[in-house]
Amino acid sequence: MAIFNITNSSGTLYTITTLDPQTDLFPSTTTDVVCNDQKRGDLRAELATFSGVSYIEREEIDVQQRWTAVVSPSALGNQSTTHNYNPAGLDDAAVLRLLLAGIATLTGLAGGVAGRVIAIVNSETNALRILTINDDDGNSSAANRFLLPGSVALAIPAGGAALFWYDGADSRWRLLA
Repeated sequence: MAIFNITNSSGTLYTITTLDPQTDLFPSTTTDVVCNDQKRGDLRAELATFSGVSYIEREEIDVQQRWTAVVSPSALGNQSTTHNYNPAGLDDAAVLRLLLAGIATLTGLAGGVAGRVIAIVNSETNALRILTINDDDGNSSAANRFLLPGSVALAIPAGGAALFWYDGADSRWRLLA
């Protein structure tokens, strides 16, 4: 996978994520790409739509290596609400494996960088230990908030997980799965 961060002359940032690890800046064949959270077809055609491109940054991502980075911080407290969650090791993590002392809520997650993907896992076995992710909660900094479908909080049951992608255009964590 490759990520291209493209800024045009008016300062608008476009993030293009290719789904093919062999893609270079101007591929000779059609390749699937995601541009600003919308799936597109041809990277060359996508780049041709930009006017006044002033900066292109390409970042390689080794997906297999990233999924091995797991952080398992101490348990979140019972009936706790955590804002701007930033456990040690989060910057390098692809998986956030959480234990709960009871019901817990997250209103925001630090470490958002355009295109970053992180899995949040509720590793509890007790069915009563539910992790709730709040939608666009003002108690967390704007850049750390979650943007959820239908503006509805997400409940991750014991043994469940959710996959989030950081949308650099909206500066929010978006639910992927």
